[in-house]
Amino acid sequence: MKKLVSLLLSILFIGTMVSVTIPHTHAQGYMVIMLWSSPIDVNDIAVSKDGRYMVVGRNDPNRIEYYDTSNPEPLWWYSWQERFLDVAISANGDYVAWGGVNDIVGYFDDSTMREGSQASPTWSSVDLGGDIERRTLDMSDNGEYILVGGTGPNVFYFGDPDEKCTEKSGSNLPADWTDYISGDILAVDMSSDGRYVAVGGSIPTSGFVAFYEDANMAPPPTDPDWYVETDASIRDIAVSDDGYAVSAVDISIPPGTLYYWADATNLYDNGPNVPEPTWTRIWPFNCVDMSAYGDEVVAGTGSVGICGIHFWNGARGLEDGDVAETWTRHEGEEVHDIGISEDGEIISAIATRFDNPEDEYRAYFHTSNGNLIGAYELDRFSDILSMSGDGSIVAIGGAPEVEDSLYVFKIFFPAPVGGEILSMPALNLILVLVSIAVISAIVISLKLIKKKP
Repeated sequence: MKKLVSLLLSILFIGTMVSVTIPHTHAQGYMVIMLWSSPIDVNDIAVSKDGRYMVVGRNDPNRIEYYDTSNPEPLWWYSWQERFLDVAISANGDYVAWGGVNDIVGYFDDSTMREGSQASPTWSSVDLGGDIERRTLDMSDNGEYILVGGTGPNVFYFGDPDEKCTEKSGSNLPADWTDYISGDILAVDMSSDGRYVAVGGSIPTSGFVAFYEDANMAPPPTDPDWYVETDASIRDIAVSDDGYAVSAVDISIPPGTLYYWADATNLYDNGPNVPEPTWTRIWPFNCVDMSAYGDEVVAGTGSVGICGIHFWNGARGLEDGDVAETWTRHEGEEVHDIGISEDGEIISAIATRFDNPEDEYRAYFHTSNGNLIGAYELDRFSDILSMSGDGSIVAIGGAPEVEDSLYVFKIFFPAPVGGEILSMPALNLILVLVSIAVISAIVISLKLIKKKP
């Protein structure tokens, strides 16, 4: 009996310590853990805003896979002979869109109810004339509108007041409106309701940013509300949910520039008097994201030896000139992708460190005040990141041809105001005491059973 009790107590004690001792936890009250990882080649990832579901475009085999974020086994999948390069998902995970080398957009409804191999999408588009690359496909939160670029000089918008994407079916469906821009579209973003659209890309000697207002209303746009040429090709772009702010980064190295346009809905292209950015930052950036309100901006650099993560608070109130960051982190690391929660509180990034004999691939999680929540070493090079609206679920994936490169992390937030935040040692002690109480109850029960005739 004593040996049994000692064994059970040891197992529960060790299990308790392992289960609640979370390394890489620094910011007060926050914790981050890796839920699971999987050895698949990843082209793109999209996590639903509620954090419950995600869709992955993968290679070998070429298919999209739909997951519950708590489970490494896909709920359903759809295969194709060509690669899926870009994916999108609605806020509740019920609608999924994809694009890729087959030059079309595909769409699934009732995604949370599907299981196993899928024979065909709910609807698919006509041939859009080129590959739909990563960062050139976006979906509104309710799944009613889809924005597509990446095929060359055309903006494609699916969904209008008469027939939303959630109401379509069939194949070879045309876009509800299209606009030709003289340049290659390399990045797109739309507001959560689909009303505001920002696109960026390259023209022969530089780059451009274009902005559309009332994109989901009748009559549809025939031209951008404004169009601006930039110093170099635009690599990434973001628009706030109220359409007030547009931010973009170009890929010139050196020097490179981050642009921020405030009051975007009141800017208009008036011949030679194109809207100037409200403020800029000169640096070799390669990715950018904004909070839903556009008041917090985060960007990552793609050049060795320069601070990796850059953060601006109060971005809506900043003014002309080269504006210094509120804070920077991880000097000397190349940041490949970055994300920020809707409220601007959580920042996630993936980077490569070059300060050791062998490169190290890292995932970083910060709060808006620059405190480090967690840092994890990844097995392989990873350059794709997607996160839930509140930042609690973060999915990271590797570039094509790279294995062991799909990871899902969960961030635990502090207790509500008024509640006590226990330190990890204190929490360990409490759980050990609970374990002892459980053991005691088991022992008493065994003794009672033994006494029975």
